[in-house]
Amino acid sequence: MDKAKLIEKAKVLFGSHGQQKVFYFTSDGQAFFKDWQAANHARETRKDNVVTKIIKEDVENPTEVTKTQSESIGQLQADVEDLNRQQLTALDALNSIPADSPDKAALEQKVDDINNKIEETHQALAASQTPASEAESIEALKAAVQKASDVVAEKELAVQGKSGAALGAATKALNKAKADLAVAQSALDSKSTTAE
Repeated sequence: MDKAKLIEKAKVLFGSHGQQKVFYFTSDGQAFFKDWQAANHARETRKDNVVTKIIKEDVENPTEVTKTQSESIGQLQADVEDLNRQQLTALDALNSIPADSPDKAALEQKVDDINNKIEETHQALAASQTPASEAESIEALKAAVQKASDVVAEKELAVQGKSGAALGAATKALNKAKADLAVAQSALDSKSTTAE
């Protein structure tokens, strides 16, 4: 999903979640409150592991894209993709070592450093993009509702046959997917009512 569509989706989400200052989106259009949630979802979908951070101030105060900015936008997008890959690799390494490992603190610091670089790059990228039109926004929300519905169905299947900790994790993922679907549907309903 392109940045302009994510910004439009973020506008609606910020409208319904007034206290939230940032959303993290995966390339399939799913929105998350926490970067690690988005990173986990991106890793699970195995599509491209890209996580895009949208900051509330950037959505409220967008800037026009100029021809000179177009080249820098492409470079920033490439930087974000590279940083997201680095982040997922570091998170995988962090999740695979024991909690009492002496390497754990160093990996946690590496993840924090990567997250800071991602945040800076996302801020620069968001500041250089123009939001989509109203019609594109509604279409993006319709796609988000459909995708969220698909994810709920997928997570419902994943819960079957699980037990213990695996059941707890699968149930948590299912509940998150249902919440995302409710948010997406609410955003679409709100935007569709406003457009009429």
